Amino acid sequence: MVRVFVDSSAIAGDQLVLTGAQARHLGGALRLRPKETLVAVTPDAVEHVCEVLSASPKEVLARVIESHPSRGEPRLRIRLCQSLPKGDQFDRILEFAGELGVESVQPMITERTVARPDPAKLEVRLQRWRQIARQGAELGQRGRLPEVLAPASLSEALAAATSARMRALLLYEGSGLPSLSKADIGDDGVCLVIGPEGGWSEAEVKLAEHSGAVAVSLGPRVMRPLPAALTAIAVLYHRSGDLELKED
Repeated sequence: MVRVFVDSSAIAGDQLVLTGAQARHLGGALRLRPKETLVAVTPDAVEHVCEVLSASPKEVLARVIESHPSRGEPRLRIRLCQSLPKGDQFDRILEFAGELGVESVQPMITERTVARPDPAKLEVRLQRWRQIARQGAELGQRGRLPEVLAPASLSEALAAATSARMRALLLYEGSGLPSLSKADIGDDGVCLVIGPEGGWSEAEVKLAEHSGAVAVSLGPRVMRPLPAALTAIAVLYHRSGDLELKED
C-alpha cells in the first residue's frame, strides 16, 4: 500500500488533497487510480487510510476512510551522529536509518572526514538528504519523519545531544571498552556517535569523554560506517524491545 507523509493542512474534513511534487509522484510516477488505497501520515503520527477519488500529476484527491495513531514508531529515541563517509555510504545510511526508526540524524565533519560538503551547495545537499530519509521512513511504514540536521563538528553534535537529554555513546575500537549490548542507555534516548573510515583520533575520543560521552565497543571486528551504524541501531532496538511486534 502506498504510504506518504503529508502536512496537516492537506486534510480538511474527510478529504485529502495533494499537489506539487507529491501529486507528480503519486499521480504521475506511481499512476494511482480511483478506488485505490493510500495511507497519509500527518506530523502528529496519525495514519489516515484514504480511498483515491481522482489522481493526476497535478492533483491527487482522496477520501479519508479511517484514522488511527501510528504503531510504527519505536519507544527508544535514537539520534545517529555520523561523520560523513566517502562515496554514497551516507545516502545509504540515511535511507536505512529512516527505515529502522531513528528519530534524527546529525551529519558530522570530524578530523579524518574525507567527504566535506561545499558550503555553497549545502542547502541543496540537505534537501536531498531529507528526501532520502523520507523515502526510508515511508518504506519502513513509520509514523514520523526522521529529522536530518545540518552538518556539525563533534563538539557541536555532543552539545546538542546533551541539550536533547540524550546519552551519548561513541563507537570505538579501543580495548577494554564496555559492549554496546551492556552499556547504560538511560531513559531519555541515545545518541550514537560514529566516526569516518579512518576512525577517531585520540584527541576526539578525549573530547567526547570530557563532554560526557561513553566509548563503547561492537566487538573484536572493525566495521565500516554503514555496517557499524546498522549493527548499533539493531542492538539498541533489541535491548529496548522495539524489534518485537506490538500488540493491538
